[in-house]
Amino acid sequence: MRNTWVPEGIRRIVERIREDVQAALENDPAARSAWEVVLCYPGVHALWLHRVAHFFWERRRYLLARLVSHLNRALTGGGIHPGARLGRRGGGHPERPRFRKHPHRQQEGGHVRDRASPISGKRPSDLS
Repeated sequence: MRNTWVPEGIRRIVERIREDVQAALENDPAARSAWEVVLCYPGVHALWLHRVAHFFWERRRYLLARLVSHLNRALTGGGIHPGARLGRRGGGHPERPRFRKHPHRQQEGGHVRDRASPISGKRPSDLS
């Protein structure tokens, strides 16, 4: 029997937190326990604070959203714009990379080839 006194919104928040902790445990081999993830993983904290900031952003409370985002950046080092929409559990499009490649390097068939910087015109190998 479910607790009927718990509001549905709170129930959804707790479920999302459980999903986040489970995703960290499944995807990070160094994670040993749920408590370790909850207390010591700044990436998870950044995600949770982003959700708070995004909640305010969607309700047109832009200044409050930016303040929460600024606090997020100061506490976790992770800067996520409050208007950004994040997927669930690290998902994404299967054809697109999840992380942005280095802007001055280009990958080709398993090896990395230097590419000239658009600002200086020099290649990274020319700098050494």
